[in-house]
Amino acid sequence: GVYLSQRYSDDNGVLIEKAYKPFAGTFDGDGVVIKNLAIEEVDNKKSWYGIGIFAYNKGVIKNVVLDESCSIKSVSSTATGGIVAVNEGTVIGCISSATVSGGGPVGGIVGKNQETVQSCTNAGTVEGSNDVGGIVGSNSGSIIDCENTNGVTVKSTENRAGGIAGYNYASGLIEGCANSGDIT
Repeated sequence: GVYLSQRYSDDNGVLIEKAYKPFAGTFDGDGVVIKNLAIEEVDNKKSWYGIGIFAYNKGVIKNVVLDESCSIKSVSSTATGGIVAVNEGTVIGCISSATVSGGGPVGGIVGKNQETVQSCTNAGTVEGSNDVGGIVGSNSGSIIDCENTNGVTVKSTENRAGGIAGYNYASGLIEGCANSGDIT
């Protein structure tokens, strides 16, 4: 297996993951569907980087697929993503139908993107307090040829939400993307 971060289970058997070093290699999920995965931050303390299958990426992550039985949840205001919490590398060809929730930024694929997210699809529900996006919560990198097909919900009316990105910085690029999900 690949060791990505500190991992342990709480008293209820819920997987908790916190990263201390970035993933810097290449991970190819080969389209194999991940089922019944639950990652949850339960102590209300910010994890160092964020909550996701990969908490902090500086490598290449491709072809990872989560089905609707999966859930990724943060209870603090930390980056939360279905596949990657904080991306400083490349995420390509990933699909998430998982439920993803947190404070913010929260994204169906990536919580906070600073590099490249390409050819990814989110079909899961995404909920959060601020910077909530179907693909990426907050973006200062590139989101290319991605699609969101499910709902995005912001729990606070004063903060940002979007079908592709909850918040797109001036340096962020969104190109060739489509949203058909509701935004509330």
